[in-house]
Amino acid sequence: MEFKPEYFSGSMTSGSKLLINLRRQKGNPLLKYVRNIPFEWADIKADFEAGKEMGILYLSLKWHKLHPNYIETRMNSDGSGYPIKVLLVLVNVEARFILRELNLFCYRTGWTLILCYSAEEAAEYLENIHLSRNKDEHSAIVAILERKKKRMGIADDTEIQQAVNFLCGIRSVTNSDAQRLIGTFGSIHRIANANLESLLLCPGLGPDSQMSDIPENANEHCPGTQSENAGKASSCAGCPNQATCASGEARSFDPDIALIADRLGAVKHKILILSGKGGVGKSLVTANLARALAMDKSKQIAILDVDICGPSQARIMGMEDESVHESAEGWSPIYVQDNLAMMSIAFLLQNRNDAVIWRGARKNALIKQFLKDVNWGSIDYLLIDTPPGTSDEHISIVQFLLQAGSIDGAILVTTPQEISLLDVRKEISFCRKTGVPILGIIENMASFICLCCFNSSKLFPSTTGGAKAMCVELCVKLLMSLPFDPRMAECADLGEDFFDKCPDSPAVKSFLELASFIIPEISDKEIKFISLKMVHRVVITGIGIVSPFGVGRKILFENLIAGNVSLKYDSMVKTVVGKIPEGTAKNELNLALWRDGERRQMSRGSLLALLAADEALKDSKLNETDLKETGVNVGMGIADLEMIVEVANLIKDGKNRKVTPFFIPRILTNMPAGHISIRYGLQGPNMSSCTACATGLHAIGDAATFIAIGRAKRMIAGATEACINPIAITGFQRLRALSSTASRPFHRLRDGFILSEGAAIVILERLEDAKKRHALIYAEIKGYGASSDGFHLTSPTEDGIGAKLSMQRCLEDSHLTPSEIGYINAHATSTPLGDRAEAYAISELFPNVFVSSIKGHIGHTLAAAGAIETAITAMCIHERIIVGNALLDDTDIMENIQLLRTSVEWNQKINALVNSFGFGGPHATLCLSAVQN
Repeated sequence: MEFKPEYFSGSMTSGSKLLINLRRQKGNPLLKYVRNIPFEWADIKADFEAGKEMGILYLSLKWHKLHPNYIETRMNSDGSGYPIKVLLVLVNVEARFILRELNLFCYRTGWTLILCYSAEEAAEYLENIHLSRNKDEHSAIVAILERKKKRMGIADDTEIQQAVNFLCGIRSVTNSDAQRLIGTFGSIHRIANANLESLLLCPGLGPDSQMSDIPENANEHCPGTQSENAGKASSCAGCPNQATCASGEARSFDPDIALIADRLGAVKHKILILSGKGGVGKSLVTANLARALAMDKSKQIAILDVDICGPSQARIMGMEDESVHESAEGWSPIYVQDNLAMMSIAFLLQNRNDAVIWRGARKNALIKQFLKDVNWGSIDYLLIDTPPGTSDEHISIVQFLLQAGSIDGAILVTTPQEISLLDVRKEISFCRKTGVPILGIIENMASFICLCCFNSSKLFPSTTGGAKAMCVELCVKLLMSLPFDPRMAECADLGEDFFDKCPDSPAVKSFLELASFIIPEISDKEIKFISLKMVHRVVITGIGIVSPFGVGRKILFENLIAGNVSLKYDSMVKTVVGKIPEGTAKNELNLALWRDGERRQMSRGSLLALLAADEALKDSKLNETDLKETGVNVGMGIADLEMIVEVANLIKDGKNRKVTPFFIPRILTNMPAGHISIRYGLQGPNMSSCTACATGLHAIGDAATFIAIGRAKRMIAGATEACINPIAITGFQRLRALSSTASRPFHRLRDGFILSEGAAIVILERLEDAKKRHALIYAEIKGYGASSDGFHLTSPTEDGIGAKLSMQRCLEDSHLTPSEIGYINAHATSTPLGDRAEAYAISELFPNVFVSSIKGHIGHTLAAAGAIETAITAMCIHERIIVGNALLDDTDIMENIQLLRTSVEWNQKINALVNSFGFGGPHATLCLSAVQN
């Protein structure tokens, strides 16, 4: 929300030059950031007072969650007497439904709601309010702007330009190359210290960024010369380039990409405007959004109209009689006003009624020409008006822009009716598959504004909930629901400025608000530190498991498919547990194979991890040379509690010298990773996660991320847990977390989990490496999401917000839609609240999806649970079968999900999520898929 001081200038008095603070606000952390204006303390009604006209109440959402009635009482009592009433809200917890309620209450009671996301930002709002009444304080204004610039990490313009100029002095480094290098690494020092692999990963520079191109004489629907299907696709039949493309000779870098990169090098933000079908008002939205952005005279805005189906920007902007001007610098854009330029295909048409009936190759060549020949100069926001649908033109635009640098994102325009939303869903899928970030959805013509009474009414029926319901379903952001003003269409027909003709229209206000939403969404920083994109696909090529069924992945998988249960009563701990069978038989844990000296050095958890790692490495068939470049991330949740008690008793009895020298290594939770690394001579990254029951999933997710961004070639990842002893049992019993009878996820009579022990290790490596050595691939790790519910030490929220957020983020990371997920391996530990909250979160995102939890078969292995469940899900994907829930003969879960009671075949939608949640609020989700080229 952008604060505009001029809103307050008309009604402010010039009496007090001070900001008045309520005495009770002493100690408020935001006041330490108020440095540029004077303030004093007094007994006032509001928390802060700017003159007698404005009262400001300050609210922390963290406080509001604990005392929900506090702010409503204060707003009703302490807001009286102020003509202008402002509620300044610090968003320091997950907002969810709270902000909606506050917004409605403020709307009904006449309060202005301002949101800030840090104490420093809140202080800036207070200073801005003061400066709106004292506009001559230029030095204070400069100080605030400089501090905001520093807080947002915005580098100085001259420093950036000096760095770019320096890099351009290197032979073959273009201006756009230099800008991308500085944008990625941040400084010349970091570029100098970067290795070759990191430099090649810089967007637009490395060989991985080269994408397909389409020759001028190609057939329609050509896959492109850089595509793996070049010369092999059905559309290639009869093409004169077929033989060349099939041989691979055509796969070379397009020299025009460098020209496009240079032309767009000074364009800071490039935004695609897309629509699923024609007639939803995409071009009108583009034009009015550009005018709204251009209201800020310090910004340079441009429109590129490549809507070949119907280029209408020239008419909307009143530039229909203009033509393209050429010079030595290239094509010059047409200026609508001082800071708003445009270029349209319409300028190239001889007659405004001419149809564009060019074939695919010529259309793509025209788009390339528009990108490489138009001399835009320095532009802040370039809006690209594209044809409706997902045609060749969209693919070409995306390819050219990605090769030449980057796309900030796409805005998708729709109308409320389902017939329009059906095509927008395809557009969302297109963006996710091509890697284009989706900034959000605009629901155009959501309401109709009557010109007689200026009341609004629904224009189209939203039979399925409109864009809002679709955004929730597909995990995308709804930017705005725009009203339709008939005068807007009239102005477009006449080529007049709607903002100038009808400044009082609600539609104008909506577009201005939309512009204020988009600017923070794409970030207005001069230099953007680009988050590293997953450039390597990561696959699972080896699995090792130790479980209550025994040692080995196969024995566990076979028993899960058969629906067997491994939990038994243990006389030592006097309760039902999932203990690994010990003995000399096949699949039993044979401790005699370990020397006494080895067992003294490590905990039982480390021992189990080594067993699982040994099986996984044998399964993967990696050789010793491969292991030199392999890292490890293996976690453990609970230390060796019995060893701690034993040592404590020795110290208590004065027998310090009898304490084993291996005491500290045995109780460190990173030692399973250390033992594996030492055993196999691993020289890659050595890490260990410890996030309670989410440990295993975090270990695998973080390891996969390391491979994906190029920091490791392969990783040994997973988790282990071995804490079946009276100490741990007593601790969990005191938490009332354990069941004394059975582990029954989703069952009506579930009353807690059964404690178990086990370990699982997976071998992760790059897809290209696995294919080179012809390795068996179980599954691909498509996405990873993590969150925290920020709620309670041991209990989740009833609405499962932590689970929902981690699944949403995982889905976004995997570029899949909710409808593409076929199965979810639930965390479900058999607790009454936990299972219900997770079921609710799943049903909200993935209605009618298959769901099961293997904790009914083997109990809860705590830190190892996520690793075991990931390994089993990968085996399910490979074998095309889904494990059912054990002991599920009755359930009270009424949510719209399919709880499997037995194993079923898996023949479609081979994409699965694995959930793990832990004490303290950590939530993690992995997305696993069958490998597809």
